[in-house]
Amino acid sequence: MRVVVIDDEPLALEYLEKRLLEQGGIAIVGKYTDPFSGRDAVARGGVDAVFLDIHLPEVNGMELAEQLLAEQPALNIVFVSAHDDFAVQAFELDALDYVVKPVGAQRLAKTLERIRFRLEQTQVHEQERADERLQGEEGLQVQLLGQMRIAERSGALAAVQWRTARAREMFLYLLQHRGQLIRKSEFIELLWPDYDLGKVYAQLYTTVYHIRKTLERYGDHFELSSTSDAYTLNIHRVQFDTEQMERKLTDKVPLTPARAEQYAAVLQQCREHYLQEHTYWWAEHERERLSGVWLEAAMRLAEWLEENGRADLAGEWYRQVCARQPHEERAHYALMRLHDATGSRLAVHQQYRALCTALEEGLGEQPSRYISDWYDNWRSRGAANAEE
Repeated sequence: MRVVVIDDEPLALEYLEKRLLEQGGIAIVGKYTDPFSGRDAVARGGVDAVFLDIHLPEVNGMELAEQLLAEQPALNIVFVSAHDDFAVQAFELDALDYVVKPVGAQRLAKTLERIRFRLEQTQVHEQERADERLQGEEGLQVQLLGQMRIAERSGALAAVQWRTARAREMFLYLLQHRGQLIRKSEFIELLWPDYDLGKVYAQLYTTVYHIRKTLERYGDHFELSSTSDAYTLNIHRVQFDTEQMERKLTDKVPLTPARAEQYAAVLQQCREHYLQEHTYWWAEHERERLSGVWLEAAMRLAEWLEENGRADLAGEWYRQVCARQPHEERAHYALMRLHDATGSRLAVHQQYRALCTALEEGLGEQPSRYISDWYDNWRSRGAANAEE
């Protein structure tokens, strides 16, 4: 969190700076005894919160706050004063908080928590507005997770009706490699490997014709161009659910209760696999890659929930990971530890056996050493307790 502190008393300025830094996660990007210098620094941007003394020379802190909020309505203003006489007026200005000098550590922690919550809410709203703007600008939504569907004029997603299975596969191959030059020989090898070369080009040209006819209803969003020996599918103003998923699940912003809830909603919306209805071998790599994005995000959420005292919800997400990827050792191990914490010995045994079976049948492997060692130590502890 980037903070500016404005107070005409140097000792008060130093005291508040020290208290803020003790809280952790705070960067003091400026501290000013001159209110106008502080105002100019905040105006340059990049500031999350301003701690502002009310009694300042030349300008009242209330007036300065009005000037700052007029330029940056989302700025978090915290008034600092030796008295609480101005508290009502401060909140009428939409100040985030009002604290009385000297500020104690616990009171300051509450203020910072309020700032973090508001920053988080602002970020969520900005992302939602960005998504809405993007959808409006892009104009066409394409779903590739689960069943491939494209938005109709009404905005509702609908499956595309293809003349032939080969037309559908060729389009999806082009879509996966959008913007790239794909040689005609590559399509022939992919779709007609056993055809007579003397006849196969007629099949290729007919298929391309059917694709173009199908895409006419989507205007200029799709452009299938050709050269003497290749095709390229270019897209214009199109938004893919796969790209939205990656953008939302791979950011490095720390999770908080509100963000975790939003994160979980995205995971639920994107739980289906890439081109799930089709078994195209060429789609497998992208399917695995996107599944990996989902799995890592689900593990991140589960671990955060566990660390923040929500073992019940964490367990649900670990189970979803195990169901989607049976040999994901981290999720099995986490569930074993959660079962142990609740004294569910049978559940620990069952989870370990499920992991062993998944690894043996899927990969021909055994659990990693750290897991088997934990399990052996756990069994030994149980046996020792039973003897006592």
